[in-house]
Amino acid sequence: MAQEPSTGEPGRIVKFTPRRRAGMALPDPPATTPEDPSGSEADDYRHRMTTNIVALAVVLLLIACGLWLANGMAEFRAAQECLAMGARGTCAAIRVPDRGP
Repeated sequence: MAQEPSTGEPGRIVKFTPRRRAGMALPDPPATTPEDPSGSEADDYRHRMTTNIVALAVVLLLIACGLWLANGMAEFRAAQECLAMGARGTCAAIRVPDRGP
């Protein structure tokens, strides 16, 4: 196996390009570059903040639904355990409204 002569460089960079299939065209490169955006930065920031607020609202809604579901399951389990012990009349909490004077 032949070795290349040492030139003092650590290595060589080879650019790989994707293969093209027959009948498939590669997409056109974007019109703007990251260094020179032609769009407005304020619009991008506003859209990003709106998306973050919507995502936060969805996460909070999921947390609230999870807590509601866990609370309902805990109450159901307590009622099932009470019925399993044979206490038929004292398992369900009966709410009686207060009578006025």
